[in-house]
Amino acid sequence: MGKRKRDDSDQNSKSAKNARSFSQKWLQLFLWLRFDSMLNAMFCDICQKHKLKNNFVKPGSTNFRKSAVVEHANSNDHVQALKLETASKSNPIVSVFEKVHEKTDNAMCTLFRNAYFIAKENLPMDKFQSLNDLNKFNGAVITSKLYQENNACSEFIQIISDSIEQEVMSDVKLSPAVGIMIDESTDLATQKHLILYLSYLKAGELKISYTKLLNLSSGTAVSITAHIIAYLKSFGVDLSKIFSMGSDGASVMIGKHGGVSQLLKDTSPHLVEVHCVAHRLALACVDTAKEIPDIKLLESIVSTVYIRTTNVHPQTLLNYDHGNS
Repeated sequence: MGKRKRDDSDQNSKSAKNARSFSQKWLQLFLWLRFDSMLNAMFCDICQKHKLKNNFVKPGSTNFRKSAVVEHANSNDHVQALKLETASKSNPIVSVFEKVHEKTDNAMCTLFRNAYFIAKENLPMDKFQSLNDLNKFNGAVITSKLYQENNACSEFIQIISDSIEQEVMSDVKLSPAVGIMIDESTDLATQKHLILYLSYLKAGELKISYTKLLNLSSGTAVSITAHIIAYLKSFGVDLSKIFSMGSDGASVMIGKHGGVSQLLKDTSPHLVEVHCVAHRLALACVDTAKEIPDIKLLESIVSTVYIRTTNVHPQTLLNYDHGNS
C-alpha cells in the first residue's frame, strides 16, 4: 500500500530523457563525420567519397551513440577509405583520376535526373537536350555532348524503370501478404496490355505501387493468368501470399467458371476477388443513363455534332461562325 504507482507522465518524461539525438561535439572529434538534419542521419564523407557500402554511406546511421561512431571509425571500411584518401593525396596522378571520375559521375547523375524529370512530367524526349543545356547554363556539371540524344534519354528512363521495379519487387517479396489490381486495355496498334498494381506491407505500412504494363498474347483468362504468374515468379514472389485481386468486374476477370480469379486460386487458395468501386459506379451511371430519355437524346446530339465536325477544317467552322454573326 505504501508503494506509489508511476503515472504516465513520469514514464513519458523518462522516455524523453532516454531518447538520444546527435551531438554537435562529435563533429569536432570526428572530422569526417557529417550530420544531415533533414534526414536526421549521420554520414561518413570519406566512405562516401570512395564509394564504400555501409550504413554511414547509405541510408545513413541513426544510431546516435558515440560508441557507434567510434565503431565505424575502427571498421574495415573506414580504415580502407582512409588508406585510399592518403594514397590519393600522396599520388597526384591518382588524385587527378579521382577528380575526373567524380566529375563524370556528377555529370551522369545530372543526365539521369533530367531523364527522370522528362518521364515524370510526361514531356517529349526531344526536350532532353534543351533541359541539359539549361542545367549546364545554371551551373550543373555536364562534361560533353555525349549521352544527350533522345535515344540516350530513352535508355536512361529504362534503367531507372528497371531499378525502381527491382526495389518494389524486393519489398513485395518480403511482404507477408500481397494484393493485385489489374485492368486490361488495347493500344492504337490493337496490342493488348494488362496494367498491374501491387499492394503490400513494408515496415508495417501499406504500400500500393504501379508495377508493370504486361504485353498480352491474347485477352483470355488463361493468357492473363499465365502472364501474371510468370511475372511474379520471375521475382521469386510466393504466390500463396496473394490474398486479393481487384478488377473491373468483367466476366473474364471474376467469372465463376474459368475467370482469372478462379484460375489464380489454384496457386493462391486464399484469394478474394473485389469488384473495383470506381468501375461499379461507372457501370451504374451507364445503366441509369439508358433508362432516362433526356440523357439518351443529349448523348445522340453530342455524338452527331462530334461526327459532323471531326473532319471539318477549323477555318470552315470559323467562316460559318462569322457568316451567322
